[in-house]
Amino acid sequence: MVKNNAQWLDSAVAEAFNRGTHIFIKTNLRPPKASTLPVLGHSMREWDPRGQLAQRTWNKIIQDALSKIEYQCFESAVVLTVVRSPFPRFDPINMNPEFALEAMMNCELLTDIRPGRMLYTTVGHRDTQGGTDFYIGSPKFVPEMMQIITKTLGNSWTPEKMGMDYFLAAQPRETISPQRIPPREWPISRALAQVSGKSPEASLSIEKTHILFKTNIHPPQVGILVPQGFLPFPLYVSWVKEARGIWIDLLEKHYKTITLQTIKKSVVLIIFRTQNLRFHPINYDIKAITNALVDLRIIEDDASDTLAFFTAAQQCSVNGGIDIYVGTPEFLQEINKIMAPILGWNPSFFVQNQRA
Repeated sequence: MVKNNAQWLDSAVAEAFNRGTHIFIKTNLRPPKASTLPVLGHSMREWDPRGQLAQRTWNKIIQDALSKIEYQCFESAVVLTVVRSPFPRFDPINMNPEFALEAMMNCELLTDIRPGRMLYTTVGHRDTQGGTDFYIGSPKFVPEMMQIITKTLGNSWTPEKMGMDYFLAAQPRETISPQRIPPREWPISRALAQVSGKSPEASLSIEKTHILFKTNIHPPQVGILVPQGFLPFPLYVSWVKEARGIWIDLLEKHYKTITLQTIKKSVVLIIFRTQNLRFHPINYDIKAITNALVDLRIIEDDASDTLAFFTAAQQCSVNGGIDIYVGTPEFLQEINKIMAPILGWNPSFFVQNQRA
């Protein structure tokens, strides 16, 4: 990708196909990184992947692609994003799809991404031709989406290939050194105290195929534009480290009491609980959480073909925060029943399709 001009945007293209059960959109662009920091003393360039020119480009190529096919508007949708990259190591969950999803809403393919309207999923795929593929369908598309995910991640995700690593098994592990949490006068700590009036808390439960952390806080919001004028660059870097340090400390307090084998191929589902009607779960720094999961050796990695990530938002009147499900590949089959009551799906449909 060209770093110093808009050439990569000039060559951007997309194709759209109606596959019956879903709409497939193939592009040669990758979404902007969510955690990219600004360069000290530099303002954002017009052609920056997070900037307005990139936003207009995403809208143009998706609008052009969808104008050539017939499609319906999905009021309740599932969206699978496959980020293709030629690099041996990249983080698909560190890519913010806001521009692409915004374009789909502008074209009335999607109604909204607010709570109760969407299950968003992303995986990575090693490909010499970088780009992003989007699969958009109704809740009935979920069983087929799971098959696409398994095929994309490869046969290394099958129980035969995983061996005993496929299961949550007990094993001894080293004690993790406590993370230093910055003073409460720092931005994140101060904001948490002002908004919630209490310290971050978490609980932990263990099931056969997954563990579940329930917390009373959200990770920091990232949006598309990095707040370059919000803090001086050196302090902004510390602000990011502080947010991630808080999550490591929060999860480690509970996880240090158990001994589970590190999950080599993991499925992570994060459900945001919120009172905000316009809440967008994709605009939050999930890397703060997955980095903590890796640092604590709960999962082995959060890059390329090692992770399938799901997220959604749930409307609630009290007890805002997030639920973090961390499971083995077998946990893919349980996501349907977890999401059905949250998004108002009919769970019987998925049972019939899984038996077929």
